[in-house]
Amino acid sequence: MNDPILTIAIPTWKNFTQLAQCLFTLRRFNDYPYKLVVVNNGPERDNDGAPFAELIAKACSFPVNVIQAEHNLGWAGGINRAFELECDTDLFC
Repeated sequence: MNDPILTIAIPTWKNFTQLAQCLFTLRRFNDYPYKLVVVNNGPERDNDGAPFAELIAKACSFPVNVIQAEHNLGWAGGINRAFELECDTDLFC
């Protein structure tokens, strides 16, 4: 993939299965040069104790930046956090 010109932010809270489907769908059907940022508003570890970011890395064969929120920021708060910390592209969604 070319250098990204779009940052795609995805806030999430305790929905790893839906998140994984979303990430794979974006990867499969999008040729636009983008980078993915997930803001985890849920617990840092799943029920088995695995770190959230580690689960994402194992599930995906492509880069995904993960921001662990210190508490549930909500949807808008997650979007804002991704924009503040990870958006270095011309476009953001």
